[in-house]
Amino acid sequence: ALQAVVTLTDAESRVLARSRDADLYIGKPLEALGTAAPPKDVPGRQVMTGPDGVPRFYGNAVIARGPWLLSVGIPTAVAISRLAPLFLRNIIISAVGIVAILLLSLGLSTLIGRGISGVRDAVQRIADGDLSPPVRTPVPNLELAQLQNAFITMAANLRETQEKLDRQFEQERKVRETLQSLQRQVVRQERLAAVGV
Repeated sequence: ALQAVVTLTDAESRVLARSRDADLYIGKPLEALGTAAPPKDVPGRQVMTGPDGVPRFYGNAVIARGPWLLSVGIPTAVAISRLAPLFLRNIIISAVGIVAILLLSLGLSTLIGRGISGVRDAVQRIADGDLSPPVRTPVPNLELAQLQNAFITMAANLRETQEKLDRQFEQERKVRETLQSLQRQVVRQERLAAVGV
């Protein structure tokens, strides 16, 4: 069975202690086993095949009092088999997160699209001559609410201006009718005066 191994080596790369098969390796230099380096030159993490021929992930730490090198090796097959569920879990969490963000984005864009569509419809009604103020509807954000309020105010102002112009046109029509009536009366009186003369 593949197991983790803890190895302690000295400055000359001789094995001082080993957690598995200690009697095979203690006292032997690692260079005889195919791997050797002074403790200070060994990287902190590495993947290599151990003296027993098993590929392992090694974590190395230098113990300065010796100087010794403490190495903990976990077989790559064991590490991968234990990391695979975590990796799968992370992929699933990432996929769920991405889908949730996409759905949230879709929902927000739909809400904003509805708000913009409502404002566009109100603008089209005003452009078609219907100056009744648009109905205030719930909108998803402050900017669209401000835009909607501005269009409602604009429509109310346009309607008020149109009503004033309609009243002014009506007054001008009445004045014109009165003027025409007066002109007819003057013409009639001039005719009567001419007949009298």
